Amino acid sequence: MGNGSSESARRINPLERDDFHAFLTGCLRTEQTDSGLLVRRHTARQTAYFQTTNEAWTIRSRCPAGIQLNLFSDTRSLDLRGRILAGARTW
Repeated sequence: MGNGSSESARRINPLERDDFHAFLTGCLRTEQTDSGLLVRRHTARQTAYFQTTNEAWTIRSRCPAGIQLNLFSDTRSLDLRGRILAGARTW
């Protein structure tokens, strides 16, 4: 195995792991969309209720406030990338 192969073998994308949810605190579910992976702090049933109740609750239910990504590693470097998507409001 050449140096390039061993380097790519060591790269792990946590988002592609089946147990990714285990790395998150405060997250009840994840949702894969065209924009990427969204972390959710409410159940689908709670979110549906908020959407029928009032706009303020709907907006706040989409916020990932309080969700943490917990990583522990003995690596010398870490390449972590992410994107900030649209906020709680979609307009």
